[in-house]
Amino acid sequence: MAAERDCGDTESTSHTCTLKPEDGLAIANSTYVYIGCSTGESFNSSAKFQMHLTDFEPYTNPAIENGVNTSRASSAAIYADQQVYARTILNQQALATFDRVAVFGAQRWAFSYRLENESSIGTFFNISPSFYFLELTNLSSQQLSHQVGSLINVTKT
Repeated sequence: MAAERDCGDTESTSHTCTLKPEDGLAIANSTYVYIGCSTGESFNSSAKFQMHLTDFEPYTNPAIENGVNTSRASSAAIYADQQVYARTILNQQALATFDRVAVFGAQRWAFSYRLENESSIGTFFNISPSFYFLELTNLSSQQLSHQVGSLINVTKT
């Protein structure tokens, strides 16, 4: 959470803070969160607790789609769970299933978000200017959307 978050009454021992998108955690299987209070002059770290976060995947696909929809290819068609087979002129080959594939004209972008218990896509390659892939992990939804949009904005012709 942002250090400057105002959680209300400073005289009380109970506070409620509302999380905002910029407070997003980069999710790992186990994430430590520290809680404490600041009196303005000092910070009292009162406790540490561990959270086990599960079922994060439902948030990654909408974040990927948001990144596409806010990019320079906002009208791209988006396909879910697509198997992609690529072959270069030198006969290099790669095959993988991606969470989302965006298609805009003759260009394609393939995106996967790898959870901690999933294996990597492995060897894959970009074929400029028609195909690009991006495998990401350990990002908040906001960071994920930004990375997706940035790739499209840099590579869209």
